[in-house]
Amino acid sequence: MLRSLVGSEMCIRDSGKVWLKKELEIIRKVAIEYDLWVVSDEVYTSLTYDGTEHVSIASLPDMFDRTLVMCSAGKTFACTGWKVGWVVGHADAIRCMNQVLSHQTFCSPAVLQIAAARTMKTARESNYYTELVDQYRERRDALCSMLKGVGLEPIIPSGSYFVLADIGKVNPKHYICLLYTSPSPRDS
Repeated sequence: MLRSLVGSEMCIRDSGKVWLKKELEIIRKVAIEYDLWVVSDEVYTSLTYDGTEHVSIASLPDMFDRTLVMCSAGKTFACTGWKVGWVVGHADAIRCMNQVLSHQTFCSPAVLQIAAARTMKTARESNYYTELVDQYRERRDALCSMLKGVGLEPIIPSGSYFVLADIGKVNPKHYICLLYTSPSPRDS
């Protein structure tokens, strides 16, 4: 019987924070001590930078049987509209998920599932993942440089493809007034 769930994103999307193994060990300890399951969103496993290593919490000792790992082809292969994803976990948990999901959702078209599987195989055989990370790192670094150039301090992400910046030095009149004084489309 499922007692509780603990959510764990491999990469906190907006900030680009990637959980380190020592941080995952803390979640692991709590999950084992309190007999909890972990649902780990690992859709950005291929997008980590500067030597940051992706570690799946399911790979830690005694965690596979209490973890559901959610993955997606969308982020890695720039096909988010396909909605092709999968979950890895203990067979009994997957069987239960299938029973529920088969009555709640529709699947991606079979052709997209086959395309995603072939793409992943080809990507492994080529240098795709390295090139992907290099391209996104270049974009991240360019964007962060531009933000610094206009006086905004970026939070440098170690994963994902989002960049946040500290707007604390921006005069609120430059953005708050837009929220409250913009005419409504109905006013036109």
